[in-house]
Amino acid sequence: MNCKPGDLAVLIRVLDSEFNPNIGRIVEVLHRAPDLDGEPAWTCRMVGSPGHTEIGASQQADARDRNLRPIRDPGNDAVDQTLVPGYVKDEVTA
Repeated sequence: MNCKPGDLAVLIRVLDSEFNPNIGRIVEVLHRAPDLDGEPAWTCRMVGSPGHTEIGASQQADARDRNLRPIRDPGNDAVDQTLVPGYVKDEVTA
């Protein structure tokens, strides 16, 4: 599973095009929801801008785990490749 209760997450996809404006929306993962079509799901509270979407900022909705990407501190062992000596970002050539 991608998420756990208490996580902040980004909604990265939706199944119903009616909710496309919600893609990129930040949510707080509250608790496990009943599976949606056999897939693990979470009840989430919208925390982004209330004018951004069909779903208001104070509302809750269920989202499939695979449609969420958690935003977490990677921990003390995480390495930012841009700070590693010798790291060269891929260049685009025309």
